[in-house]
Amino acid sequence: MQDSTGNEILADSSSLDSAAALVEGWKVIVITVVIAVILTLAGASLRSRRYEASVTVSTIVNQRSIPLGGAGLAAQLLNLNTGAGMQATPALVARLTRMQSVLLAVAAFRPSGDSASVIERLTGRPADRVPNTTVIRTMGRVIMPSLDRETGLVTIRVVHGDSALARTIVERTVAEISRVFREASRAQATELRLAQQARLDSAESQLRHAERHLIEFLGANRLISPHSALQAQLQSLQRAVDIAQTVYLQVRSERESAVGKELEETPAVVVLDMLPATLPRLAMPLARLIVFAMVIGFAFATTILLLRERSRHRFATDPQGQERLTRALASLPLRRHRSPYTR
Repeated sequence: MQDSTGNEILADSSSLDSAAALVEGWKVIVITVVIAVILTLAGASLRSRRYEASVTVSTIVNQRSIPLGGAGLAAQLLNLNTGAGMQATPALVARLTRMQSVLLAVAAFRPSGDSASVIERLTGRPADRVPNTTVIRTMGRVIMPSLDRETGLVTIRVVHGDSALARTIVERTVAEISRVFREASRAQATELRLAQQARLDSAESQLRHAERHLIEFLGANRLISPHSALQAQLQSLQRAVDIAQTVYLQVRSERESAVGKELEETPAVVVLDMLPATLPRLAMPLARLIVFAMVIGFAFATTILLLRERSRHRFATDPQGQERLTRALASLPLRRHRSPYTR
């Protein structure tokens, strides 16, 4: 019972000593907080010149009809619409901004009148000394895409201290997205045209075969009486020719559509808001920075004061520790003052 009461008294006295140490060191706390705020504001002022280049783009839906037949699984994997070919969906556009080919192309772009590429401006090193992994990681941090699923709009944002560089990166990213989409769409259309050409050749062969059978039948049977077996056979051959001709015309139309899709230059996105002539400078959240600096400064000062008070208390209540510290100080190889008369 007495031990528990003594522990409570020691705990209360320790709490009181800690509170007294904090009150006595209020000057240290104030000075530390002020220094933290000054350092934070100084660091913020050095990074205050940061500009934001941001564009919002919308995808273009191509209504051109190119049937794909039975390529259902391939159409799903390639993001193809069986009625309109490859479509630039918002999710696809947002994904293209993270593709390695797009990032590497933007990084290697050299603006007109500038001797350095984008990645050289960002890293300050020659392009041949920057590995591709570093290029992709750096460009991935600089280019920040965002997708609004409700409206389907994609925003491409770049923040950098060089406004001209930020503008160049955004504009080149949009251009590279359209380029990659056109190449993928053209490659898909080329494969589709080749497939339609094979179908057209097959349909043309079947049409010629049906027409030849009809011509041979008519040559062998010049007089065909109505309601006879020969007339029924003639009607069957005529239907085969009509069906083969219908298939041929349909496949030929699909082949022509595929050729047109292969030759067209449909952009992937359209920019809704153009970049302004002068990019806006990002405003630093000074209120948050000051509050953060004050909290950090106060926590640092209180920690130092409490550690000092705890060390002082333990040193005062530990005679063995005092004696050990005294011997340790005496054993230090301090340079003693030598008299000029001693040798």
